[in-house]
Amino acid sequence: MKIKIEKNVPVPKRGGRRPKGQFRLALESMEVGDSFAYDAPKYPNGDKMRSVIYHVQLSSKKKFTTASTGGIKRRVWRIE
Repeated sequence: MKIKIEKNVPVPKRGGRRPKGQFRLALESMEVGDSFAYDAPKYPNGDKMRSVIYHVQLSSKKKFTTASTGGIKRRVWRIE
């Protein structure tokens, strides 16, 4: 394969950020003591909500905990 180097080709503008998902919006709006339940089916790579919780905790001073409430149901609480 031959590579052709080109000059003065503009870099495309970025489309902006992806909108926040419903779980992230819910976590960001929670106050201490608030909780909600969600379905956490067995994913091959684990519970996706826990990843969202981790990233919200990194970007804020909020702390959360989760627990199973039976079957595939889990509940998340804001604790700090």
